[in-house]
Amino acid sequence: MSEYAPSAEQVYDFSMLCLNSDLSKAEAFVQDLLNNGKSTESVYLNLFAPAARQLGTLWEEDVCNFIQVTIGLVQLQTITRKLGHSFNEKRTFGARGEKALFAPSPGSQHTFGALMVSEFFRKEGWQVWLELGPAESDLLTTIADEWFDVIGLSIGSDAELDDLSGLIGRIREASNNPSVFVMIGGAAIYGRTDLSNRFGADAFAADAASALELARELLATTA
Repeated sequence: MSEYAPSAEQVYDFSMLCLNSDLSKAEAFVQDLLNNGKSTESVYLNLFAPAARQLGTLWEEDVCNFIQVTIGLVQLQTITRKLGHSFNEKRTFGARGEKALFAPSPGSQHTFGALMVSEFFRKEGWQVWLELGPAESDLLTTIADEWFDVIGLSIGSDAELDDLSGLIGRIREASNNPSVFVMIGGAAIYGRTDLSNRFGADAFAADAASALELARELLATTA
């Protein structure tokens, strides 16, 4: 398998295919990459994640409206889930039965980041709980009822930063695991390392692969 490093033009082209209600062209784009030996991991990281950010940019620049971008992200999530089945066929199994929860900020519609990170952790044998767009009360109830080694929050917009410190504090207070590790990532923090230590999280991850590596490092400190 070889790494896929798309150009900005290729990311843009794929993003536009995702805006089409006919998913077959976007799926064919991805399948062609896999047929040519590109690794699934690099397609996730180097195509899907930038494409999601590209869709957000198209909305911000008024190239596409909210409905169009929502359709694009739904299409992208559908491809991610389908590809996840083959991705997880290669899964290994964590020695300690590690368990993680991933979620966007409560009420957020920016769900793609949490979905993609969850696929990486599942592939490595983690038990993964995925909460997409939960109310905060539901999220905290899950965290109180279940033991998690790691909780990851995907922050999709600047507005979600306003109460992030408070949210992380409430998560720690509610957690069934008093030593839970809290990680943050997402579009609102991407490329802004000045924000990574401001909210009381244990780690900041730029992408799904680095989130997995950081989680391993965090848990190694308790081994």
